[in-house]
Amino acid sequence: MEPLASGNTGDVPEELAFTVENVESRWLTGAQASPQAWHFCWALLSPDKLPEIQFFGASTLHTKISHHWADLGADQQETLRTQLLSQVLLYSSGPKMVLTRLCVALASLALNLVPEAWPQPVADLVRAFEPEKDPAEGVEAAAEIRDPPPPPPPPPPPSPPHARCLALLELLTVLPEEFQSSRLPQARRAQLRQALAGQWASVCPLLRQLLQSGDSGAAPAQERALRCLAAWTAPALGGVVETLGGETGGLLRDCFATLGEPALFDTAVETIVSVLSQPDCQRSLTLTFWYTLQDDILSLEEERQAVYLQVYREVYFQLVEVLLLKSHYASEEEYASWSADDKEQFRIYRVDISDTLMYVYEMLGAELLSNLYDRLARLVLSPEQAAVWQDIEALLFGFQSIAETIDVNYSDVIPGLIGLIPRISISNVMLADTVMYTIGSLAEWLADHPVMLATILPMVLQGLAKPELSVSSVSTLKRICRECQHDLAPYAHDIIHVSQDVLVKDVHKSLETAGPARPPPPRAPPNPAVCGVFEKSVRTLLHAFGPMMVHIFAGEREIFGPVQGLVEAVTSATLAIFQQGPRDHPDIVDSFMQLHAQIFKRKPDLYLSERLDVSSLFYCGVMSLKFPEASTVRSATLFFTELLPRFKDVPPVGAVFLREGKLLAVGGEASRSLGDHFSEVLFSMNRNCLSLLARWLEETLRDAAFPFALVTAEHKDAFRQRLLREQTNKRQVKEVVREFSLLCRGQQGGGYSTQQ
Repeated sequence: MEPLASGNTGDVPEELAFTVENVESRWLTGAQASPQAWHFCWALLSPDKLPEIQFFGASTLHTKISHHWADLGADQQETLRTQLLSQVLLYSSGPKMVLTRLCVALASLALNLVPEAWPQPVADLVRAFEPEKDPAEGVEAAAEIRDPPPPPPPPPPPSPPHARCLALLELLTVLPEEFQSSRLPQARRAQLRQALAGQWASVCPLLRQLLQSGDSGAAPAQERALRCLAAWTAPALGGVVETLGGETGGLLRDCFATLGEPALFDTAVETIVSVLSQPDCQRSLTLTFWYTLQDDILSLEEERQAVYLQVYREVYFQLVEVLLLKSHYASEEEYASWSADDKEQFRIYRVDISDTLMYVYEMLGAELLSNLYDRLARLVLSPEQAAVWQDIEALLFGFQSIAETIDVNYSDVIPGLIGLIPRISISNVMLADTVMYTIGSLAEWLADHPVMLATILPMVLQGLAKPELSVSSVSTLKRICRECQHDLAPYAHDIIHVSQDVLVKDVHKSLETAGPARPPPPRAPPNPAVCGVFEKSVRTLLHAFGPMMVHIFAGEREIFGPVQGLVEAVTSATLAIFQQGPRDHPDIVDSFMQLHAQIFKRKPDLYLSERLDVSSLFYCGVMSLKFPEASTVRSATLFFTELLPRFKDVPPVGAVFLREGKLLAVGGEASRSLGDHFSEVLFSMNRNCLSLLARWLEETLRDAAFPFALVTAEHKDAFRQRLLREQTNKRQVKEVVREFSLLCRGQQGGGYSTQQ
């Protein structure tokens, strides 16, 4: 690789002269990964470039440093460090987004060099940013290399001391944040954590000096100092900073002192909470400690690791006892009295316990699963012992926590667990939910052992019929359908029957609660209860397993009727939502279009049913093309591109298309990006019904005011001819549609670059 040179612009691709917004994302990603990116990123950081281009240059630097560090030799690393610090000093006065990205790049570089090649990065950076220093001296102080690269980079122009201080704080803030977000081997993470802990002695005095400042204009720097402290005391760092005692304890008192400043109050509160969340502030062994301990043990050599694992084995089993006890629900009566905030805090606490159990499994392995199974078996299979439901729920929660993230397919206790689950006496919703989620976490195991589906699937279907278990049972059934799809044919009828029954019963219950069954008065607003149940039922079926049912079961002749009944029920309910106004439910519309796209692709015979309102379905598709959400438009586009090749083979669909297909001929309400999806519909019409498209275009464009009065007849005719010529090149059709769309908006010409 050639030596890095910030002045080398010869390799800059010509396309990068344009605004970053005009360059395709894929091309940019490829450019960042190319070896030339080490060179052209400096040209993009030139002061005469637009901020967006400078930002891309800084992002490219970060990408190269974080993902392509091995490209550099040791001598080039020193050169890069000097150049990058020079750029940070240069942009210390802004733009802010460029400065932040450069700071992230420099932080990533520091993490690659610490501790061998850069033993004291923070101390060196603090000296480099001292206001009284000349910028060139600052670069030199931070570099401290024995053989400076020829030629040295030009020193940045002096920046105001205040700006240099804020830039330094930004750099010190992103350093621990970059450590948190980096994906590192355990041994390297432990090494870096220790190195960062050693740098705190250089950070703490600086933060105290800024927080104690009485200058009238010190508020911005003090706010940055508070955010910097919060970053260094984040729990994810695993206790890098010891927050009690010594100068660090004084820093905490400085934070409390800033509460009297209105401009700093919110930030100060957030920082104090972060500091007080540290393990040593609570004087107890918190969950973060166990992650840190595991990280330290697993980073040792194998022989020492085995010794420590044996020493801590009993400690970790005791920890499991405590964690499961802490995860217990309160009694049903007490839990029902909790506020929504209390329940949410408890849920978050259980998530933390779940994460910690996963760490414990890393230490104890299969022995932990055996321990959990033995305890659960004693509770479930001992008739003389009246088990407390919280104990059973906690053990299942432990299994679920591990199975969600660890491959347990080869565990010899899972068959026993699957055998125990149907024997559990389920007495309340909390236990039932956990049973469902535990089954869902074992879906991959069930795929390898499909014979056990006969034992488990009936429990899931029973849960599906209970409104209070709708979330957990739908989630579990979805996972089973996804993982076990090749083994579900024997259960297809039961799955579809229960799904259809749930939809019908939910709608029936809502009508009962709404009052006597009588036709509503003209233009009466829809009943909220009915709407709510419709939406919940349709979301359940569309999001969870509607498309999968079609994918898996539509080819089975004996269950074609139930599948058709399910499709008819879902379609009827969704069309009712469209009548109420679909714009508030883009997720339902999105899934509805996806479902019918799958039907056209795999079983278009379903549309032969007289109970399916194909005409209304077609109108819904047209409406969906005009939604502002890109995902909804994409799904509607897929619906029509699957319909168009098949409309001649399905008479009810063909009749509707011949009558209403003109609605698809020209669109003008979508933005440029969504217009690209619409162009795919025109391309499909071009290939599957060219003569119809030609006629509809001619009829539609004949109107002088359509789509806009400023478009001349010559423009329209040129558009029509160019479009009809393209039956094989989808990209060219998109370009034709895009240019005509710009013309309609009065934005023709190559200078248009802002998305509408």
